[in-house]
Amino acid sequence: MMHAPVGSVLIIDAGIGVVGDVAHALNAAGWPATVISGATDQDQAAQIQDFASGIDEGTTGNIVYLFDHLAGSETPIHAQLGAQALELAPKIRLNAICPGPVVPRGDINSKAGMEQWSSPALGIKVPIEEIVGAIGFIIDTPSITGQVIALDGRVAG
Repeated sequence: MMHAPVGSVLIIDAGIGVVGDVAHALNAAGWPATVISGATDQDQAAQIQDFASGIDEGTTGNIVYLFDHLAGSETPIHAQLGAQALELAPKIRLNAICPGPVVPRGDINSKAGMEQWSSPALGIKVPIEEIVGAIGFIIDTPSITGQVIALDGRVAG
């Protein structure tokens, strides 16, 4: 697969907890990836500015938020993301992915943790490879910015 001219990829963990694995897979695929996890909004804004200043002329940087699908509807995320994407364009393309359950929340070995993880309400579990594939699609599609991609295996509604 031919990659778009990409400076690097900034992955912002907004609650899914597997960004290290995602960044490792992206780096192995030839996309230099950096991770922000657990940062305050102010620190995150500073890191985004540092990332933007490090993008070489003639390349495009990509920022991908990974939102926990349980955090709520993609609609408010999409509105906020669109406004932020306009501010960063054209040097940076900003998108988000809302995967379904990727790893168990809390202690999977507890009875409550096991019940939560095996609950049909959580839908299809999303392999990390699918998240990496969606990020690859974002990187290889220069016309996509300000979008939210749901990878949650919704079977109903």
